[in-house]
Amino acid sequence: MKSRLIKSLLFGLLISLASSLASREARGQQVPYLAELLARYAAFNQLYAAKKQAGADLSSIDPVRARAEAAFQKGDIPAVIEAISQGIWLLEGQKWDDAARFMSSLTVETDRLVLDGSQPLGVSLDRMYPVDESKSLPQGVKVTFLAVPGAGAKPSTGAGSEVVIARDMGVSQASTTVARRLPLLNGPYYVVAVIQAGSADSTQQGILGGGKQLARIQTPVYAISDFTDRVSRLSGMVTAIKASSDPNMRAVAAQISTPEFQLARLTGLTRSNGSPGLNPIAELEHLEIILPAMATGANPLASERGEVERAYSTADGQLVPYRVFVPSTYDGSRAMPLVVALHGALGDEKSYFSGIYDPAAIKGEAERRGYIVATPTWLGRFGYGAAAEEDVLHVISEVRSNYKIDPSRIYLTGHSLGGFGAWQIAFDHPEIFAGLAPVSGGSPVRPDALPPLLARIKNIPVLVVHGSKDGIVPPARSKEMVEAARKAGVQISYTEVPGTDHLTVVGSTFPAVLEFFDKHIKQ
Repeated sequence: MKSRLIKSLLFGLLISLASSLASREARGQQVPYLAELLARYAAFNQLYAAKKQAGADLSSIDPVRARAEAAFQKGDIPAVIEAISQGIWLLEGQKWDDAARFMSSLTVETDRLVLDGSQPLGVSLDRMYPVDESKSLPQGVKVTFLAVPGAGAKPSTGAGSEVVIARDMGVSQASTTVARRLPLLNGPYYVVAVIQAGSADSTQQGILGGGKQLARIQTPVYAISDFTDRVSRLSGMVTAIKASSDPNMRAVAAQISTPEFQLARLTGLTRSNGSPGLNPIAELEHLEIILPAMATGANPLASERGEVERAYSTADGQLVPYRVFVPSTYDGSRAMPLVVALHGALGDEKSYFSGIYDPAAIKGEAERRGYIVATPTWLGRFGYGAAAEEDVLHVISEVRSNYKIDPSRIYLTGHSLGGFGAWQIAFDHPEIFAGLAPVSGGSPVRPDALPPLLARIKNIPVLVVHGSKDGIVPPARSKEMVEAARKAGVQISYTEVPGTDHLTVVGSTFPAVLEFFDKHIKQ
């Protein structure tokens, strides 16, 4: 069954994209500017939803959105970023011209997230897609790099204490780089690239020179002089808890994978800039509360509510993260329903709770209706394969062990690649689920292989959801599944949402998905 899953996924448009990008990662090539892509998509979706709710005419945005989806379908990430950037500018009421296109092509990256002691910091201003700015900016463009104190910085690192990393560097056609040891006190900072039109003489114009400022682009970095020592001390606590022979520590040791994973993620941040969005200062402070409590036999993780990060350890010692949303009303006195939600291509376990979808709708509806929501990582951004399916099953087992779950109310949904996967996992494990809701998906197998698989889920009610303007996975893919399911006697409903694209359909229909699940209990 699982080998058929791997082979069958080659037939979908989205699966072809995932295969191409996954192959690139397997060769050691990162998906280009993935963090920036996801951040801009989130900003675009939030702006689009707000404008739509306010009744704005968005007809001028639809061609841009369609161009972004067409580029995504081809795996052309730089073209996706360019299209989404244009959409953001237009939604903000700004003119999109050659200068705007140039400024939107730029991003700032650092070679590490944490500075421990006197480590040099490498900084680069990169162009994510090619632009010829010579006509719109004939005087040329320069960049000045600064380290600026961020929110929560100590008073001694406050306003006026910016550190110049490099001044008035010419902006290259690919990447403008510099490295310097910075005299930074402990605290959060932003590395800021100040982009300016060139000036004949900027030497007497102060820190930022004399050119016209065009944009400021920033990325966070953290100075933590005792970072390595603190991580080492915490790692020692993890080792001691795992090695304890005290019977009272067994329950705590069973939960140690979560802080162990969080520590492992921190370890590499003095050498790379992984884990975008992570605040290592807050993360260390959290672990310095959690681990001493666990060393005494307490389990502070059990009281966490809202969106929480969890991890488990595989048989070979791999630490695998997942996310759980736990309603504030959960107290363990009664069993709650569980929704397992599978992310799409390029996503991860954080996607369902990020701005890529609509976190307010997803968390808000789960809170209002009293649902626990679990989001596996699929062992990567592309999911699928036997190991990925095992990850989903392991997360279900973990959540059922850690929370009181109603076994007759375990549901499965998924978006895009996760929509394809939701069908297949339901085919493989129909005994688990009381309801199924694939979103923006389609058949994971050839049409002639569907009848015996659909017969396996005849007792599982299904709601299929698709956006009418989906340019990545056409609605026809869902309609084909609905037709085949009806012929097989599956209890199935189909909702095609007018005006929604591949991404916006998720948040807008999540309340309807939970309402559908509310109506179905496994007998």
